[in-house]
Amino acid sequence: MTSIYRLGYKEEAEYLKFANDDDLHVCLKDFDGSPLTKVKMIEVNRLLLNGQDQNISDTDVAYLLDIILILNEKAKKALDPAIKNYGEWIGVDAENKKFHAFNVICNLDAFDLENSKCNFSPRTGELLNVDKYFLRYYSINEEPIFKLKNVRCSPIFVSKEFKSRIEDTELSGFAFEEVDLL
Repeated sequence: MTSIYRLGYKEEAEYLKFANDDDLHVCLKDFDGSPLTKVKMIEVNRLLLNGQDQNISDTDVAYLLDIILILNEKAKKALDPAIKNYGEWIGVDAENKKFHAFNVICNLDAFDLENSKCNFSPRTGELLNVDKYFLRYYSINEEPIFKLKNVRCSPIFVSKEFKSRIEDTELSGFAFEEVDLL
């Protein structure tokens, strides 16, 4: 059995911010695990440019939300061969730096709701957030990167092999939390 990790970001990773709450809500809706239309790509590009922090760090990954992977040119070149078939790239040319957002469109039905520690809305019963993920191992094949089907704003998960690729290429700013598999 292989290991699966929730992709995270170290404290020193660059943090991007949205210009306003409306931009945040548009981005949450657009990065739902489905491919972006050309119009949505242009809109997301604008949102990412508006959210760019002027104090750019030297890490290879930037944090905006757990649902979006944002990389510099070096990291894109190192990771693209492994993930290009599992999502789509959105290039962003900012004033100070060129970076790339990766929209993960590989969605797996691997979420074990019964064993995961979740918080639900008392009013609607809707899943609000997950404190601890449990995934069904048999639902995960060889995918290096994926999101969870039927989990709104799913974070990004990666395989042990993909984690090793990041570590072997000495990319900075990434953090990994091992997820329990059933």
